[in-house]
Amino acid sequence: MPAVEGENEDRTALREAVRDVLADHASPEQVRAALDAGPSEALWSALVKVGLPTLHVGEELGGQGGSPGDLAAALEECGVALAPSPLLSVGVAVSLLAATGAPSVPALLADAAAGSVVTVALAEGSAGWLAAPGTSAVPAGDGWELTGVKCYVTDPVGARLVVSATTPDGPGLFVVEPGVATVEVHGGLDLLRPVGTVTLSSAPATLLLEGVPAAEALLTWSRTAAVLLAAEQVGLAQACLDLAVEYAKVRVQFGKPIGSFQAIKHLCADMLLAVEGSRSLLWSATGILDDGRGADPTDDEAELVCATTAGHCADAAVTVAQDCLQVHGGIGFTWEHVCHLYLRRAKADEVLFGSPSYWRERAVSVLERQVAAAAS
Repeated sequence: MPAVEGENEDRTALREAVRDVLADHASPEQVRAALDAGPSEALWSALVKVGLPTLHVGEELGGQGGSPGDLAAALEECGVALAPSPLLSVGVAVSLLAATGAPSVPALLADAAAGSVVTVALAEGSAGWLAAPGTSAVPAGDGWELTGVKCYVTDPVGARLVVSATTPDGPGLFVVEPGVATVEVHGGLDLLRPVGTVTLSSAPATLLLEGVPAAEALLTWSRTAAVLLAAEQVGLAQACLDLAVEYAKVRVQFGKPIGSFQAIKHLCADMLLAVEGSRSLLWSATGILDDGRGADPTDDEAELVCATTAGHCADAAVTVAQDCLQVHGGIGFTWEHVCHLYLRRAKADEVLFGSPSYWRERAVSVLERQVAAAAS
């Protein structure tokens, strides 16, 4: 993938560094091997050395002092390569830890910066990520105990968990250490990203934040999580576009490259529009997050842009991945070809932090508030 027009030299250098790591540790052959072996420890170690787990957190909390846009650029490159690593899981969990501002956060981020995996455990059944949790939290000595079941937890094995639960004083956010919860990994649609269910049975936990501040932290975090996921989706959509165009140049039918046929031309043109539209929205959303406006729960523009980006990029990634497979024809449906891996990730990402319809509802809510305010 070429350099992104308009990015500064630092971010361009970051992309190049990530591409070098991916070239060494996430080649097509290495990605294929991860289908059996699981996420690559060598790749994760290399990404940690680049400083990616806490890249987007301020130095005052122990982070690298970068911005969400920096991590988004790295995740876009990882999306291109289908990188089998927990970077997305760790990135969004670190964002939630930072959003709480709890005294224990610097120590937790130091562990993450050293390569310790941390992931969020928020969803329960069909309820949304921000729904009132059924998991209960009760005081126990100097700490807390949590009881409940969390679903759709990405990269859960051996990971520290950031868990939402209901306390006597309202919603709460907690840290659960590895080994104190029962983790069951099940076969997900994305064969390169482990997903599991976490069962908590009077599991010891440390409180980060509770009450209204916890609810606000979850709201603002959801914007960052959605935009970071959108970056991965833009990357995989770009990879699918590149695959389709390259195949259309070399696949010959009726004596001509299929790229010379009008139907294929139009399909590739539509794919290009979807990718560039997604990248434009991602650019706007990361700009808002980098300015710190995403952390304000009352900022309607931040909510509108991030929600619109999340919904559009999810749809675009799925559409482009499906069109890529269509361009490839019969070979695209085979196990040996990479098309299905991109489509699987696109479909899994589509609902990872909320479906496109959920994000559009959030965007429409902003517009309704603005219309009501203008009419009053």
